[in-house]
Amino acid sequence: MGRLQKKLIAITGRPGIGKTTLAQTIASELVSMGCSLGGFTTPELREGGIRRGFLVKSVDGSRSVLLASVTPAPQGLRVGRYYVDPAAEGKVLSILEDSIKSSDIIIIDEVGPMELSLRSLSQALTKLIMQPPKPLIVTFHYRLRDRFPELFSALTQGILIRLDENNRNEYIRRAPELARWLANEACSDKGRKGAAVHT
Repeated sequence: MGRLQKKLIAITGRPGIGKTTLAQTIASELVSMGCSLGGFTTPELREGGIRRGFLVKSVDGSRSVLLASVTPAPQGLRVGRYYVDPAAEGKVLSILEDSIKSSDIIIIDEVGPMELSLRSLSQALTKLIMQPPKPLIVTFHYRLRDRFPELFSALTQGILIRLDENNRNEYIRRAPELARWLANEACSDKGRKGAAVHT
């Protein structure tokens, strides 16, 4: 945790390993310290217990947009079995821009093939991670290193956490420590409760 590190906690690991859980646990600690949080999460959209797509939801829960669906959409960008909706890009960028202006700390959950398939959003996320204007928590797809090596390199400039079955409980235990490091002078001395994180 040296001085030259970016104020960035980057979390990766295989699907289902607990990246979002750790990010949310750190976020809850930051809220208890009085930090204001911005950014977005990407919860699954399920119908009848079956995953049908993904949403982008602002951290405060006030805005939500369909990012990708298994249903083909006009001009949809194919990523695996999903179609990413280009119409979502402007709304997600708006969430990101507002977060940079008004929040102490930004959470991006996650950076992966769907988010990076949209050109302007990809550029905005890359700039945010390479030149962070605020402290960041980022979860990212475990194969990002292969397709976006420059972006992966930027994600290693802070604290890089590779979650697995052997260490995930230890990192959950260390969430208060990680939150204090990330907050530092940004919000650790505010002495008030922040807004809850919505998922």
